[in-house]
Amino acid sequence: MSTIGARIVELCGILSDYAERRGSQHDPQSLSPGGAVSTKPDRSTRWYCEVDDEFTELQNLIGLAPRSDHKLVLSSPRVRSALPALHQLRAAYEYDKELAEAVAILDSEDSSSRITRHVQQESYWAVGSDLHRALAGCRNIAVAGSGPMPLTALAIASVLGARVTCIERMDEAVRLARQVIACFGYADRTECVRAEITDVQELDAYDAVVGTVLLGVNSQGSTYNRKLVIVGGLLNRMRPGTRLVYRDPHGLGRLLYPQMNLSGSQHINVLRLVPPMDQSRPYRSAIVIARQKGHHEHDAGRSSVSLHP
Repeated sequence: MSTIGARIVELCGILSDYAERRGSQHDPQSLSPGGAVSTKPDRSTRWYCEVDDEFTELQNLIGLAPRSDHKLVLSSPRVRSALPALHQLRAAYEYDKELAEAVAILDSEDSSSRITRHVQQESYWAVGSDLHRALAGCRNIAVAGSGPMPLTALAIASVLGARVTCIERMDEAVRLARQVIACFGYADRTECVRAEITDVQELDAYDAVVGTVLLGVNSQGSTYNRKLVIVGGLLNRMRPGTRLVYRDPHGLGRLLYPQMNLSGSQHINVLRLVPPMDQSRPYRSAIVIARQKGHHEHDAGRSSVSLHP
């Protein structure tokens, strides 16, 4: 294993130990995304700053690690035992950091210009060539798990000119997302609704459903991957031709987020687009595009898709 690989293993251990310490020192919900959020959240402690350097270094090293390290790192006993806590910590870290960022921006005097800069910067990453290709021709798009700073949704609406509906389950995230959308000036083409994506029955209005990388990330320590349930349910409820587009980790990105392997079948088309990684490009999640085939392409009726954690 290279020096980079060894450092990655070390960082996984450090972050896992932090998650265990934090979980034992706080209430059981302390590591759940949004678990500590009140009606008016106090983000003064900014606990996530304590692990910001480690996560930033880990993400950079993931993009630099030689492929020969991937299997060695992922099979390391220290890494394998750390993954559940690492994924839980990452989910809480991203959510609470984004929540505090939304509050800070909305409270600033130049909130509109700051949000505009964020969307412009996010547009490069959120609507790169892969996602642009995945959403080509779509006019009505749902973004599941959009969070309090719905940058992906706003970037899609801005770059593609589509109408976007954000579907978010956390009350505080919905409240802040609506303010961010209004501040950006896109309330006429972007809305945010509070709902569990698994409970949304009317999907026929959408040409595509986009899932963020944190969609379904397990925050409660369960043994199953909730994204499997969400994706399987969405595919079985979508009309033929509607696209399900979601972000999924690849390579050592599985250290940050749980991976879900979606296999095609006679009823499901699946295309996985993996972006190139090199020293000049930070780690990016793969884009997975799945859709029910039209009735002219298969026998009538829908079947379950093959899902693997």
